[in-house]
Amino acid sequence: MNNEEVSGLLDAASLISRHLEGTLDADGEAHLNHWLAQSSQNQNLFNSLKEQEERNHAVKQLYDYDTEAALLRVRNKRPRTGLLHVITRHKWWAVAATVAGLALAVAVYSIWDNDSLQVQVAQAGISPAVDRARLELANGQSVELDTLKAEQELKLASVSIRKNNLGTLVIHEDKLSAESMEMNMIQTPRGGKYQVILADGTQVWLNAESFIRFPSGFAAGKREVETGGEVYFEVAHRQDAQNHVLPFIVRSGTQRIQVLGTHFDVSAYKGESIRTTLLEGKVRIEEGSGVLMMEPGSEVINRNGALSSRKADVESVMAWKEGVFYFDQQPLRLIMNQLSRWYDVDIEYRDDVQNERFSGTVSRSGSVADVLGIMEETGVVHFKITGRRIIVTR
Repeated sequence: MNNEEVSGLLDAASLISRHLEGTLDADGEAHLNHWLAQSSQNQNLFNSLKEQEERNHAVKQLYDYDTEAALLRVRNKRPRTGLLHVITRHKWWAVAATVAGLALAVAVYSIWDNDSLQVQVAQAGISPAVDRARLELANGQSVELDTLKAEQELKLASVSIRKNNLGTLVIHEDKLSAESMEMNMIQTPRGGKYQVILADGTQVWLNAESFIRFPSGFAAGKREVETGGEVYFEVAHRQDAQNHVLPFIVRSGTQRIQVLGTHFDVSAYKGESIRTTLLEGKVRIEEGSGVLMMEPGSEVINRNGALSSRKADVESVMAWKEGVFYFDQQPLRLIMNQLSRWYDVDIEYRDDVQNERFSGTVSRSGSVADVLGIMEETGVVHFKITGRRIIVTR
């Protein structure tokens, strides 16, 4: 597609956007009708976008898209390969398109120019992660948490739970079972995410394919949990009877994290290094005989028991919690791992492309085809969706 064709398509996207919003004037309607009459492909595209579901998705993309912030990131970074390189090369789009039509223009371009992306319309609806998790009690009893209704309370064998009107699960402390230290577990599957408030008031966000093990109540002087996958914590400040701050302990594999009233993220997926990122407060990392103290804005990488510290890219680390995929020179292998967990799909590589690096920002609220379509615009990789399997080629 040459620049003239792309420019014409962006003009059409702007017309469609204003038509869907009811703000297109008579002259604009005439131009839109002329464009529709040019080909059946144009008409089919318009019909699909006019459907309520497509419209809602496009409008959501619009309101989620921070144009000024995106342009600022482009201006502040050097040109790179991958997604950000494409954004840089085509950054005149943001100038040529109206703000109202920008998000829709991306959707129109991805749908219209799909010769290389071998994804059928029916398959493009592989949905992103939703609030879904299972509570497994120490006695073997389990509850599918997404089946709970707002403000519904359950008193189970060793714990009482309630889903508040925001969809967050609240754990109520069971003082009778707190001393037993029996551990319960909340686990998200691939394609699931969840938010929990523990008995001490600590807030927990679980990414896809993650878990947290926790006691029904915290015994005097001890707060300890275990995690896997990726979990973000905002730890509640608690003191004992002598006004000493009670530490909060997080175990991930063989690593032990001791925190004192803090905000931090720990990622410990199988096959990947453990990464702990500190946003606020104090954290002490222990691995065997190795110990590191963390400062806000830093992260510790645990590679097979060896600890190293570096400055954190907080925007990248926190992107999942904010509903965004954020890649900064990230290998395709790690990107596809994220997509596999978020969309509950399997990945198959037909060519040696796992180490190709990409940069860019993509909303997590769209379908997997949205993300793959944008990545294909680099010309570096191609994708084919078969059922819930994504085949990756060069």
